[in-house]
Amino acid sequence: MQPTIAASGGRYLVSWVEGSGRDVAGRTMSSTGLGTKKVLVNAGGNQNHPGLAPSSNGGWHLAWADLRSGNNDVYSAKVSSTLGVSPSNGQVVAGGPGPQVA
Repeated sequence: MQPTIAASGGRYLVSWVEGSGRDVAGRTMSSTGLGTKKVLVNAGGNQNHPGLAPSSNGGWHLAWADLRSGNNDVYSAKVSSTLGVSPSNGQVVAGGPGPQVA
């Protein structure tokens, strides 16, 4: 559910929320076909509302709402062209008391 897509370097990354743990997964698409599906974020708590933007080197920037702290915070991470995620499970970019609303 909640799919999103962004182009970068002649390829697309499709990302979505899946499973009972509501993790963020993704796979690349290109003119030669589909890449292997990979879980991009699997931190404790639910992840929701992924959003993607291209980066300058054929990768992507991923942002999402995350409930690991008990309320919605906004996290982000860099996704490489090989779907490596840095930092692993992202970093908080908007947090604090009360939810950050999507």
